[in-house]
Amino acid sequence: MTLARIVWIPQEGGGRRHAPVGPRYSTVAVFGNEGRDKGNWSLVIDFLPASHEDGVYAVSFLSDTAPRRLLRPGVRFTLVEGFMTVAKGVIVSE
Repeated sequence: MTLARIVWIPQEGGGRRHAPVGPRYSTVAVFGNEGRDKGNWSLVIDFLPASHEDGVYAVSFLSDTAPRRLLRPGVRFTLVEGFMTVAKGVIVSE
């Protein structure tokens, strides 16, 4: 199970009105320096029992052809809905 620490951006900062409540959420993730045109992959976020307290979620790609190298510890990503950035995250364990 790959884990990521995710910080949801509040509406005042340009993010969502409310963070998703789970148990599962999926949206486009833009990874590191890959750029919006090359590093876009649908990311599935599974809420763990303590996710709302510690900000750690289980993550996986929606597509089996997505590059697994992007789910290595230390890789940063942003979650977007259209042109709106709704969260920032970092992979913490594979």
